[in-house]
Amino acid sequence: MARWLVTGAAGMLGREVAQLLVTRELLSGGGFHEVLALGRAELDITDPAALKAAIDGVDVVVNAAAWTDVDGAEGNEPEATAVNGDAVRHLL
Repeated sequence: MARWLVTGAAGMLGREVAQLLVTRELLSGGGFHEVLALGRAELDITDPAALKAAIDGVDVVVNAAAWTDVDGAEGNEPEATAVNGDAVRHLL
């Protein structure tokens, strides 16, 4: 059984990915994979220690977490870079 982590699971992309994985699991009769879907409230992807704990024992990571507000990112460049740049490096 593969363990999947979907980050950004409260957003549009993350929610769809997690739902598709869960639906596939249900349709297959189970035992194929386990899905851990975490949104920002459950996982701060800018926290390296939290990321390390979240990916421990996970086989596949789908990173759907992102700062998508372009105008807001321009006004909050360090925070947007932490989400869209630094966090991805920590996931690797």
